[in-house]
Amino acid sequence: MTTVKKKILLITSPRPKPGDSPLHFGDNRPPQGLGYLAAYLKQNGHEVEIIDLYAFGGEIFHNNPFVNQEEIGKQLHIDILENIASFRPDFIGMYIHTMSFETACDLSRELKQFYPDLVQICGGPHPTIMPESMPDTFDYIVIGEGEYALLDIVEGYTSDRIIYGNHLRSKDLDKLPWPDFDLFWGKPYNWGLKLYEKDIWPVFTISTSRGCPFRCRFCGIKYVYPFFKGISERRIFDRMIQLAKRYGVETFYFREDCFTADLRRLEAFCSLIIEKGINFKWVCESRVKELSPRLIRKMRRAGCLGLYIGCESGSPRVLKNMRKDETREDFIEKFPILHEHGINTYTTWVYGTPDEHAADRRLTDELITMIQPTTVDRFVYIGIPKSDYYNQFLENREYEFIDKCGFLYPNGYLSLATQLYGKEDPRVQYVRRIYSQNSIANVDIQW
Repeated sequence: MTTVKKKILLITSPRPKPGDSPLHFGDNRPPQGLGYLAAYLKQNGHEVEIIDLYAFGGEIFHNNPFVNQEEIGKQLHIDILENIASFRPDFIGMYIHTMSFETACDLSRELKQFYPDLVQICGGPHPTIMPESMPDTFDYIVIGEGEYALLDIVEGYTSDRIIYGNHLRSKDLDKLPWPDFDLFWGKPYNWGLKLYEKDIWPVFTISTSRGCPFRCRFCGIKYVYPFFKGISERRIFDRMIQLAKRYGVETFYFREDCFTADLRRLEAFCSLIIEKGINFKWVCESRVKELSPRLIRKMRRAGCLGLYIGCESGSPRVLKNMRKDETREDFIEKFPILHEHGINTYTTWVYGTPDEHAADRRLTDELITMIQPTTVDRFVYIGIPKSDYYNQFLENREYEFIDKCGFLYPNGYLSLATQLYGKEDPRVQYVRRIYSQNSIANVDIQW
């Protein structure tokens, strides 16, 4: 079969309107997933454009109390219909996560009305874990990793509506082309590190692994990526050199589930930077249990400025129930060492998980005071579709409501959220509104 050059428009699903989500918006960094897809399609001779409606489309976010102002870029005016008329794509591929499920469906229906012959493809976390929820306006649903599946659709090698992406291995990731930052650079993304209390610019995002080898019950990543795989340390280092030469960047954010999961790769990566004497700086998402004091010192020598750490609880009982495979003692031991070496810590903590009691919440608050993270972000648990906790709440009917996107609100959610966030918080106001609209009675829980 002779391959005919096609035009593909890749988009992120739009953000919900301000006040239409139980979650805060933020981050606003370039979409690496779409960057990988675009690079692979281009490598195979096709023309690709990316429009990031999650970051720039939709409602006005500046000075809006529903949006984290620290992590947003400038607003761009994007008319998706005008862009389609100008680019005239053969296919449109939409990345969808659960928070933007409703807005994705609305946009898909609008596109089908104005451009009925335009082939629509969807992929990302939500279509992967809940393909049955996708409306028939989508001609194709890609489940899992999309590079090979999307190319098969574009080049006419499959007519199945539901396409299962290949489970790529580490050696496969090493062969994929890197995202083209020319598609992102110059646009008002978040190019800084305010999240880690660092005044540095620019900071480029790199995604070097997929999946997670750990087994936390609140997370559904295993249904998107069944196993962990990562790009080799040498290729990561060469990529940093390449970006530094082209864009003058010296600081990088490894934005993935757990950059430090492969200790051999982490050690070798740090050795490369130290041996070459390159003054790179970087932050990443990590656990602490596996990081020895010696490795922490080496990470700092290699330029590590900060870690995004999902501690989640200070209660030994809750941590065990979560299957975090980390202990309160791990946090007490490692945080002083991280801070001693100048590595800032952004931490997340979650309340309201199954069988949690007031005493568990007190233990969490006490641990936060004890280890003094650089930044503390507290949340009330919301069920992510298909995660183990979600399934447990669903099976035991221990929830107040499931919204149209699929988020599950456990018994006591609204009560805990009101006490943690405050009754004027937009997340609380949103949940109160949907509870009222659906005549939902909430369960009161004392903090």
